Amino acid sequence: MNIEQLNLKSNPFRLTPSIDSKEIIWAGFPEIKEKIENRIKRSISIPNSSLILNWGEYGSGKTHASRYFNKQDVLEELADTNTIPFSINLSFPKSKDPVKELYTQIIDRINFVELRSRVNGKFHDLKEVLNIITQNTLIRQVLCLLFDNEEDLMGIREYLYGGSFRKLSSKGIIRKLSSDNDYIDLITSLFSLLRDIQNLVN
Repeated sequence: MNIEQLNLKSNPFRLTPSIDSKEIIWAGFPEIKEKIENRIKRSISIPNSSLILNWGEYGSGKTHASRYFNKQDVLEELADTNTIPFSINLSFPKSKDPVKELYTQIIDRINFVELRSRVNGKFHDLKEVLNIITQNTLIRQVLCLLFDNEEDLMGIREYLYGGSFRKLSSKGIIRKLSSDNDYIDLITSLFSLLRDIQNLVN
């Protein structure tokens, strides 16, 4: 049977990769796959080397590759005996407010319940660790509340998305997150905390 015999009216193949991880497989291009695998393994083994840039022409498979290598079973295999990395896919911001858009994309993709389980109990004194990570007292307090199991997670998430700080004012949150510096400091402090957990485990 050839393609003409199928009598297709349109292209049956996806124009963009599936978001369902079960549908994403790797086929062909073994050299490219090996290069990406080696780069990820290196990033996992060197805690301060955790940014991977994947670029290419339109339709070259960047999104497919990022979704494939973001699958839990693939990351587990690559991590081997190391801690499985915290991994999220982001799109390059195209708005007039790129820092806030990038920040929002990160917040959108974080499973905060899982994140709490990763952090809680790993440090003897979380406040002491945060004092080393950031000098911003607001960011330190936000992260302390974020990882406090007794705090309402929904209230913290609402604040992270730009909600009112008044409900949290009695807990040391005295203003909203508003500037690019706020968004960058919160995200980098959060990632530094996750990196420190990786170091503790390894």
